[in-house]
Amino acid sequence: MKVWLFDSSNCNIYAVAIVVANTEDEAIKVLKDYANSNDESLLDDISFAPDEVKDLSSPLKEPKVITAWTSGMY
Repeated sequence: MKVWLFDSSNCNIYAVAIVVANTEDEAIKVLKDYANSNDESLLDDISFAPDEVKDLSSPLKEPKVITAWTSGMY
């Protein structure tokens, strides 16, 4: 598993998401599913090109969004 950091696509909005997944495609899918269910503004605010990727030393076995938020002017 890897940790994927996604951040803002818009300079007026600060948005961050941290996702645990095996591949970039899986991370993007998990993030989009999360946004559709919890915070649709993330779909506009997050860049779906990961900013950073790190190997994970964790017992986590399933892909998931660890945290995601936006702030700034709308």
